[in-house]
Amino acid sequence: MRKHKPPWLKRIRLAVTGVVMAITMAVAPAAMADLNGYDVSGYQAPDITQVAPADFAIVKVNQGWYINSSWGQQASGAVNTGKELGLYDYASGMDATTEADNFVNHITGYVGKAMLVLDWEPYQNAAWGNSNWVRTWVYRVHARTGVWPVVYCSKGFVGQIPADVRAKCMLWAAQYANNYATGYQDSPWLAGSQGEGMLQYTSTGYLNGHGPLDLDKFFGDRTAWRKIACGERAGEVVEGVMDVIAKDSNPVTVKLEPEKVNGLLGTDVSREEMVRILESLDFTVEGDTIHVPSWRSDVEHYSDIAEEVARFYGYNNIPDTLSNGLTARRGLTDIQQTENLLGSVCRAAGYDEIITYSFISPTYYDKIDLPKDSPLRDSLKILNPLGEDTSIMRTTTLPSMLEILTRNYNFRNKSAKLYELGRVYFKRADGLADEPKVLTLGAYGDGMDFFTLKGAVEAVLKQLRIENVRFLADSENPSYHPGRCAKVFSGDRLLGVLGQIHPHVAGNYGVDAELYAAELRFDALYESKGSQPLYQPLPKFPAVTRDIAVVCDKAVTVGELEDAILKGAKGLLKDVALFDIYTGTGIAPGKKSVAFNLTLRADDRSLTAEEADADVKSILTALEQECGAVLR
Repeated sequence: MRKHKPPWLKRIRLAVTGVVMAITMAVAPAAMADLNGYDVSGYQAPDITQVAPADFAIVKVNQGWYINSSWGQQASGAVNTGKELGLYDYASGMDATTEADNFVNHITGYVGKAMLVLDWEPYQNAAWGNSNWVRTWVYRVHARTGVWPVVYCSKGFVGQIPADVRAKCMLWAAQYANNYATGYQDSPWLAGSQGEGMLQYTSTGYLNGHGPLDLDKFFGDRTAWRKIACGERAGEVVEGVMDVIAKDSNPVTVKLEPEKVNGLLGTDVSREEMVRILESLDFTVEGDTIHVPSWRSDVEHYSDIAEEVARFYGYNNIPDTLSNGLTARRGLTDIQQTENLLGSVCRAAGYDEIITYSFISPTYYDKIDLPKDSPLRDSLKILNPLGEDTSIMRTTTLPSMLEILTRNYNFRNKSAKLYELGRVYFKRADGLADEPKVLTLGAYGDGMDFFTLKGAVEAVLKQLRIENVRFLADSENPSYHPGRCAKVFSGDRLLGVLGQIHPHVAGNYGVDAELYAAELRFDALYESKGSQPLYQPLPKFPAVTRDIAVVCDKAVTVGELEDAILKGAKGLLKDVALFDIYTGTGIAPGKKSVAFNLTLRADDRSLTAEEADADVKSILTALEQECGAVLR
């Protein structure tokens, strides 16, 4: 039996300093027969609503055009196990009317049976901050269904929900006391503080071994839930008055410090004048103690006293003074210049800059197929996150890049080329974090393949004048295609990785196109950066070119062949360029023919044919010894 009506079903008269007004009253949920439940999305298993105990379950249906492929099974699982049902649309920021229609078109069969919800959050929301978008979506859903939907947001952003929407729609708020694992709570932290009808109080809930889950408390019973699902929002006005100021506030005193006040204002107001000004405002001054009137809750510091003195002394009487500080003019640091150079190179290659949040959801690691025992899963946790999607600090930028690529793909953009110089976060023994930067490239669309991306990476390395660059095939990275992935080295220093995203990972994001990405460590790039280029005069003597084609095993990489060529050169080789790889008629099974163009030149003389042939012979010998490659 409930002792009180839920806060979103009744209004009471409130008396505050003599003013009586009708408002929605929040009642502590511990005194009510409230419902416990959770909300789920495509990150959870399709059968989660069948196996995890709850009074209700709220299921994600869509996010703009994106549809949660499991929502139908999750919704029916809730209904079949006797749970109350809610369905929500995660705001994407596309046209509000179009998004509302897309939501309603999918859930038509549940109208009047399930609570309808708008999830209003900043992540992946192009309309964030636009209160009118919320209003348009809500009124459109009501026009289509006759039901006033529920609006979800963090308590810190309740101000973005328009007053007319709050008057018609129940608020479902999110506020976490911490990020510790928990089960259902009877009295969540600050429950009802914003007049919400439902509270999400954790993203790390575990129920009978199932989790992590967003756990929620609904301040009402099943009848109240069903009334909202059917379109009933507000109830009758209840007689009575309640004073929200339940206790008297303690008197406030502030020390009178004329020197500090004058120092702050840059004035020379006498103590007597300050006392006169304050007493005219009903302050009481006894010695050096100022007694603040009870209605002046804004005054609690000497700076507040200075403000009162300044107002009545006259701002026009405060003398103008110039800043006495001396600021040295300084340019950009070498690191800042390097960061700017990277941005310029990426933009010149056709990549657009993005900026993503550093905090992500733990489920993002699952989407990139990160192994359960990977050290990258050991993330710093946010103690009071806005929601499950922003509960940990990322250790890799790849999920953030794939989220943005997916968003472009879902918006029917035929191609996208993006880059970000963003931070990742790793735990330290002192409890703080190392925050290195990572240059991330991402792309899809016509003309994009592994070698196109490799060319962009090589352009970055060239502009930084990084030497001894080599690419080593990598088939062990679970996020990348095993046959189209490579690690990038400068000598023995690992610079990063690039390649095609694994088709399974792309499928996790609902993308049936080829996605490509590169992750380059900024600290490694900076440490490998070459010295400032020096002027070199144009060569005075002509170059000699030679073409060679060698046959080697298919397993031998072009990089290994190039290393052998450089090792075999006698000082005359200026450039080596690959121009052909051939397998087929005339080439034995398991073999391939690789052809290079060699440029040879001496700086002090014209080369003779004999000198060039001797250098080429030495190169061919090195190819045979190092790679088993013989002249074709």
